[in-house]
Amino acid sequence: MQNELFLILRESAQVIYGEEEQRPFYYEKELVRARLVLELNERLGYPLSSIHLDALVLVEGDGFQQIDVVARSQNGDVMIVAATEPAQVYESLREERMRGLYKQASVVARAKRVHCLVYYTGWYEKSQLRKRQVVVDYAAYPTYRAWRAAGFPSGEFLPAYRKEQNEQ
Repeated sequence: MQNELFLILRESAQVIYGEEEQRPFYYEKELVRARLVLELNERLGYPLSSIHLDALVLVEGDGFQQIDVVARSQNGDVMIVAATEPAQVYESLREERMRGLYKQASVVARAKRVHCLVYYTGWYEKSQLRKRQVVVDYAAYPTYRAWRAAGFPSGEFLPAYRKEQNEQ
């Protein structure tokens, strides 16, 4: 079953459409999420069993919220808490989605160490994958306020899968 899911993700993530093609918005979001899952698995070495989609967390005052993608290390630390959006709305939703990621990560961090927050989009242009992402070191900036005060710093790279048992 897991191999079938991977094949579906692989096929979804590499679909290239012409400019005129009209697709439902939710489908665009799923394609972006599939691209992130493929990057985590193929380029960064995360086994599919360590990547979780649509994780629900109970955010105090806001009820249940869905985290698009959670990636864990071998020892269970949460390496990535990620939100994905299609390129068309990526910038307009950036602040809202980052605030939401911070709320969600604060809940997750009560149980496991969280390493980074990621806001991601990816699309194909002339058969080349283009992407934009915000990668925040959650240990350095554990609140949205701290991140804002530091000038919204963002790393360039997503963390690779960690295989060590004793991680710092």
